[in-house]
Amino acid sequence: MISLRFSIRYELLNEMENFTEEQWIDNIAVFENSDFGFSGSLDDDGFPIANYFNIEILFWSAIEANKFKNLLIARFDEEIKNCEVNDLIERDWVDLYVKELCPVTCGDFYIFNDSLCNYTENYDLIPIKLNSSLAFGSGHHQTTRACILNLVKLAELGEFRERSAILDMGCGTGILGVCAAKILNHSRLLGVDIDCQATEIAEHNYLANEVDGTVLASAVVPVGDVSDVSAQKFGLILCNILKQPLIDMCGDFWNALERDGNVIISGFILNQEDEIMKHYESIGFIQKNRICIDEWVSILLCKQ
Repeated sequence: MISLRFSIRYELLNEMENFTEEQWIDNIAVFENSDFGFSGSLDDDGFPIANYFNIEILFWSAIEANKFKNLLIARFDEEIKNCEVNDLIERDWVDLYVKELCPVTCGDFYIFNDSLCNYTENYDLIPIKLNSSLAFGSGHHQTTRACILNLVKLAELGEFRERSAILDMGCGTGILGVCAAKILNHSRLLGVDIDCQATEIAEHNYLANEVDGTVLASAVVPVGDVSDVSAQKFGLILCNILKQPLIDMCGDFWNALERDGNVIISGFILNQEDEIMKHYESIGFIQKNRICIDEWVSILLCKQ
């Protein structure tokens, strides 16, 4: 089996689909390539769409693959990047998946799946056991790492009030709440997510890391309701979601925070930052720290 791989601009995907149909090509895989940055468009779930997509097409012979490659270049010319024909490499997909779940060292933390690997021997790092399963938050994504680094910055600033409560809004696996609980003195951790499977995973990870926390599953994200149910306001809110929910909830975050409380937000890219910050600064939030990794941004803000 022979593989033809190349990258093409997002705007040309529909034209590429029509072209492959004209050539009776149906053995095709398409996936995003964020190495070339992001377009100004969002998908149906609100995620930024990459400028380029990788495409792989399989052929029975190199002759067929090279014939199609020539047609492809004639049709799209310079719009195609990294066009290569190679023998399809046989892979152990289970082994590849396990390797991609390798431990992550981020700031003061060593994040690992204890069914696949052991504690770190570096006693200067805080070990975090994490079963990500199908929930978001393994420590590998840029937004998660940036939020964790902002947590470390908050601890360094010494501005988190001891025994204050922490809210992890859209908690996923619970990774951010667990890291916050480990590095900050707090009285209570509350995780909230609309995905019931994610809340079950977060509860498991709270227990695995001996963190005192509870998780709520909700069809909507009730920030205002959460502060009422909790009987006190929060010293820190963590929210790694998407641009529009972050904008929609900024007023709720303000109301749910105690005086001098902090919020760490992420889940957006550089070209969305100004719009988000206008909303947060307009109600009084002050930026304390900003971290950008591969166009993904996380910001530490203070209520003053």
